[in-house]
Amino acid sequence: MKPSSQQGPKLHRLRSASRPTLRQRMVSPLVLLLLVAASAAAPAAAQSATDSERRAAFAELLDGARLVGQFTVVNPSTGETMQRDDLYSVSRLLPGDGDVWVFEYSMSYGDNEANTLEIPVRVLFVEDTPLLTMSEQEVPGLGTFSVRLVFHGDRYGGMWSNGPVGGHMWGIIERDEAAAAEKAPPGD
Repeated sequence: MKPSSQQGPKLHRLRSASRPTLRQRMVSPLVLLLLVAASAAAPAAAQSATDSERRAAFAELLDGARLVGQFTVVNPSTGETMQRDDLYSVSRLLPGDGDVWVFEYSMSYGDNEANTLEIPVRVLFVEDTPLLTMSEQEVPGLGTFSVRLVFHGDRYGGMWSNGPVGGHMWGIIERDEAAAAEKAPPGD
């Protein structure tokens, strides 16, 4: 075992080496500032192409697809949770102005079925991930809903509320190959 007098100076050197100098502390914020400025200065044309690709991929993902999954209903007074199956069949998905998309779909949830509905909703993109948002939006015949729903690969998941009642929803995205072939241009 080494005498304690030999350990002291070595430990002191390690401690002082781990403290950043004023110059080192100033470099980190400067580098961060330069990186942020460089990313903000990216050409708008490159961003537009990316947005176009995102929108095309989203349309391809959901146009003619079925969202097959489950949802929960949380009783606001007791906290009790009930889980049920749901199904959304998207017959058409049309891009609207800006972030708005028009969904034409039918749905079944629990023991209920709704006729075909057409509803405009906002879809935002976080990198390549679409986020469907509704905030206190009227759904004809069903009520006023707030929804945040994320799509990733062949899965979706999110939260919903209708007044004081709400819950979660999640599932898989299935493609109806016959419907997709019908929509495809001749020769594909």
